[in-house]
Amino acid sequence: MTKQLTRRRLLASVGGLAGLALGGTAGAVPSRADSTDELPVRWNRTYASNTLNSAVTALERDGQYVALGATGPGADETTGWLFGVDATSGEGQWQTRVENPDLDRQPSFQRLVEAPDGDGFALVGIQLAEGTAALVRTGPEGEVDWWESYEAATDTEEGTLFSSSLVPLEEGYVLGGYSIAGQTIDAVAIRVGADGTEQSRTTLFDDEQSTMLHAVPDGEGGLVGVGQLQERTTATDERPQVRGVVFRLAADLTVQWSQEFTPPADGGEFRTTQLAAVTKTADGYAAVGRAVSQSAESSFGWVLVVDDSGSGRVNRLLEPSQFTSLTGVTEAADGLTVVGQLRESVTAQSATGWVAELDENGEGRWSKEFSRAAVNNLTDVVATSDDGVAAVGTAQAESQDADPRTQGWVVKLGGEPAPSVTPTPDGNTSTPTPTPTDTPEPTVTRTPTPTPTPMTTPTRTPPATETATDTTSGSGPGFGVVGTLATLGIGALSRRISRGE
Repeated sequence: MTKQLTRRRLLASVGGLAGLALGGTAGAVPSRADSTDELPVRWNRTYASNTLNSAVTALERDGQYVALGATGPGADETTGWLFGVDATSGEGQWQTRVENPDLDRQPSFQRLVEAPDGDGFALVGIQLAEGTAALVRTGPEGEVDWWESYEAATDTEEGTLFSSSLVPLEEGYVLGGYSIAGQTIDAVAIRVGADGTEQSRTTLFDDEQSTMLHAVPDGEGGLVGVGQLQERTTATDERPQVRGVVFRLAADLTVQWSQEFTPPADGGEFRTTQLAAVTKTADGYAAVGRAVSQSAESSFGWVLVVDDSGSGRVNRLLEPSQFTSLTGVTEAADGLTVVGQLRESVTAQSATGWVAELDENGEGRWSKEFSRAAVNNLTDVVATSDDGVAAVGTAQAESQDADPRTQGWVVKLGGEPAPSVTPTPDGNTSTPTPTPTDTPEPTVTRTPTPTPTPMTTPTRTPPATETATDTTSGSGPGFGVVGTLATLGIGALSRRISRGE
């Protein structure tokens, strides 16, 4: 299905925030870190334009960090949200709501990339009510140029297409995700032109239940992605193991290679395994995710490093807290920077965002916890042009009556110091901005020291099902796809808030 809207109509739908300030709320910035290898925190800010706000991913462009998330007054009223902040100070520069007036409920946007022509952005999301994926092209400050929708391709019954990845390639894009029809889950890659017109579509791993969760360009016209595999079965009492998969697709979407992995189990079993994000490194690729214990009472961060052919080099579990989930990764100097969330237990009512740097062998160099509210989650990290990193996520207040209840969140580490702030004299109130408030300094956490694990010996891993941190249970076949979705967007967070969790 394709919905092509006029530019005038779409511009009317995204202009509602033009008069609002986006200054950002600043947290306390500590002095330079004791270790010369540790990145100092430059700024720590939250952003809100409504009651519910989130940031799930970001990129750097023209001296700004551009974040994608959602905003709205209530759980069923959120729209896409793009906002730009100054890369040095963190001050808000602009914001735009991205919505389609023809839809009763707006998509949950997942990924943001720079358009191939360099003059704007493309974002992909999930339209759950319609069971379709949305691809939106915008200008450099979020004004919508066009909007396309794509259906799940199924022969026998109605299906749902979950879009969880977007890769810009020459003269177009590749949307990645998975379709669900009945008891079947299939990883899908869709090649579209620069105007969003679908050109080709490929179902990956035909003989197995499969998902495609994230991908990046390979520098040769194709892409490298990560996902999940599980044997198909009709037996109600049989739950085959779930394996992580790293694979490379050529420009025509043919599979060039694929390698399967399971995290080191150390004699135990995992209930859920998931590779959520991948990044290109100097000599291969690195992916991160999580592995949840069979009892669902603990979760490990999962770090995987492969070479250019997909052969494994590092396969490690990190456990800085009882419940650890990694959702973002980028290359650092001779290593990796990873981000995610830490909880003391599966039932904990609070959580902190986590940033850690690992060396090329996956050994921990340093790590810090960050907190702006009761529940904090860092979901993506960007290597910046000034040799720092910017981590993005969402902070949720404890009180249901708080306004804002959730806020978009960006933390800058390393790079150029933020300029000194000069107070504005009384009477000069051209644009109101939120007053910065102090927050606790980041906490240096125990640096993880995992042990190496051979690449060639797989360990048994039960199928992925929802844990207590996911939004639903019993979502049907295979992996617990709603749990996968909850890792990516604000939709699940909004539903939690509406239920008062």
